[in-house]
Amino acid sequence: MIGPELASTPERHRSIGEVRGLGVFWAIELVRDRETREVFVPYNASGADAFVA
Repeated sequence: MIGPELASTPERHRSIGEVRGLGVFWAIELVRDRETREVFVPYNASGADAFVA
């Protein structure tokens, strides 16, 4: 049920680079630019860094 909806999310949102998952475990990768796949927030950033990005 949730899989097809999440899988179609990148088509509707430019900040979503990739959606992957299995069962109830899903990951949504946020990117600044889909072409370069530059991450939206660095992997070692804190929650506050993500908020101001």
